[in-house]
Amino acid sequence: MMRLIEKLRETPFPEGKLLLLDGRLIDGYPVATDETDSVNDDTLNLDKKGQCISVQKYSSTDKEKKLELFLKNAFRFLANKERILTDSRVFLCPIPVQSGMTISGTSGFMNPTLGVYLQWWDACSGALRTDENGRRSLVFKLSGSNLSGVNKSGEVFEDGSVGYDCLRPFKSYWYPFVKINNAYTEAKNKYQAYTLEQVTEILEREEMGDMAYAHTINERFHTAEIKTLNERVNYLNAQNKALEERYQNAMLRWKEDRIVKYYNEYVALEMRVESEISLLSEQKRELRAALRRGEYTNKEYEPLIIPINKQIENAKTELSLFKYSELNRIFPQDHIPFYQIEEYVKKLKENEQK
Repeated sequence: MMRLIEKLRETPFPEGKLLLLDGRLIDGYPVATDETDSVNDDTLNLDKKGQCISVQKYSSTDKEKKLELFLKNAFRFLANKERILTDSRVFLCPIPVQSGMTISGTSGFMNPTLGVYLQWWDACSGALRTDENGRRSLVFKLSGSNLSGVNKSGEVFEDGSVGYDCLRPFKSYWYPFVKINNAYTEAKNKYQAYTLEQVTEILEREEMGDMAYAHTINERFHTAEIKTLNERVNYLNAQNKALEERYQNAMLRWKEDRIVKYYNEYVALEMRVESEISLLSEQKRELRAALRRGEYTNKEYEPLIIPINKQIENAKTELSLFKYSELNRIFPQDHIPFYQIEEYVKKLKENEQK
């Protein structure tokens, strides 16, 4: 998912279009005049004082009302995600939430929009939370340190109430938010945006039924839970693989002398077997040629070719038995594949030659 977010950030949007995280393009509606409100740059820069700063785009009272409206309808916005992501005016609806970091201030978090939140909730599965009592919430505000990871971030529950918690790992939350938010800096300046009041009015007119709402919210959270579990499984698999490699390398170093002796003996045996098989194969070719010339009948040919085939099979078996039986004697309780033995010994010889 982070590769998609980075690609979104680096890809210039076509004129008059907004590019979504899933690759879709939606129309942008240019503002009527050039005399638009300035939207602060969203790029990540350090605040001079290294502290969180606040940008007041609305009066304090107006901002509080809009924040209350956003929190009250957060789950409703999530349920209507597909509808919102089809209209750039709804997508670019400004959200009066100011996240920030103790070191970088609010840079990178400025001027979030409804579409930014919806795409972030989709990309960051941990932002859709379910506690041990089955109570669901959406992360809506990030506040903490991008160095230590200590944070006190806000979550809104389905009833509109707010709580605060420490999110871990914190970077997996703030980093994608900043990247997604930054991708739409230019669009926030160029295109029209509805207000929160207008968006809620639109959704009221197109209101989905209670059953549809419940089904959609369940689906969104179940998808996020599955995604989180898959990420956890992938992480544990990667950890397990790393530990297994470290263990195997330790075992190889511990039994290095036996490994080198075994590998050299195997290579010598392999060369002898290949030479023997080459000679026997040449005998087979000569016998087949003689058969085609009529020097032997089929009845005479069979007793001659069978022992040669048997010798070839025995030579291959001898090599295979040595390869695996000796390997099992060196590592009776561990599975060390032969290719790792080969790579290890070759590296030792390369280092000796340097």
